[in-house]
Amino acid sequence: MQLRPKSILVAVDVSDPAENALEAAEALASVVGGELQLVCVLTQRSPAFYGGEGLVTLRDDWKEFKAWARGRLAELAARIKEVPTGIRLVEGAPEAALAKLAASGRYGLVVLGTHGYTGVRRVVYGSVAEAVVRDARVPVLTLPPGSRLERPARILVPFNMAPYAARSLRVAAALAEDFDGRVSALFVAEEREDAVKARRFEHSLRRAAGGRAARVRGLVRFGNPVRCIVDEAGSGRHDLLILAAHRKSFWKDMLLGTTAERVLRHCPIPLLAVPSGGR
Repeated sequence: MQLRPKSILVAVDVSDPAENALEAAEALASVVGGELQLVCVLTQRSPAFYGGEGLVTLRDDWKEFKAWARGRLAELAARIKEVPTGIRLVEGAPEAALAKLAASGRYGLVVLGTHGYTGVRRVVYGSVAEAVVRDARVPVLTLPPGSRLERPARILVPFNMAPYAARSLRVAAALAEDFDGRVSALFVAEEREDAVKARRFEHSLRRAAGGRAARVRGLVRFGNPVRCIVDEAGSGRHDLLILAAHRKSFWKDMLLGTTAERVLRHCPIPLLAVPSGGR
């Protein structure tokens, strides 16, 4: 499975744009194809807080802000030289609006930067990225603060031998071929007694990688899956983490979140979440 999006949604906060997300989107599109659409979600304060002349002022201020935001988006788009780039303003709550666009079928890839907030601000802003990853029907690339993705030549992909993991492995192998890179496929066994599974891992890995198996090597770690994935991602040996965004049961999602969401909260490098297709 190759990453060949016709259109790429790049979420932009015009007041604090994630430059690394814009750079990554342009770098990817210049190789795998696709035009970029810079999307900014604007949230208007409820008119219930205003009345009379205050409501008129609110409307005037809102028009001015929209004009400024559109101009700022146009400035950012003009800086992108390698691929066709459009702009779009959307009104609403960022979490709901971006999740809806990501699930609309209009885009083949979504790119957004995450903010390094903690506490309440992390909950608010982090929930936007998590909601998009959770609901998108297409791959979602998130970039934490300080990370860059100019050429994803060293790709890490967790592989637990499940069918949904094979999908993300194939995306990783194809992307490695596009950028003349390699893939490190990580199998995490929670107990040492899982050594039998670890021995089956190499055979399953070669079969899933198919004709691109030469670009893939296996890694085996023992411990908690989320912790092992995050630790390996932060080792300095990888440019990009590709992870299957597989939905579990409703109650597991409510209590724990998906593995992809939990890794997203702590991953120090760019993360590409690939939907498994299952729910």
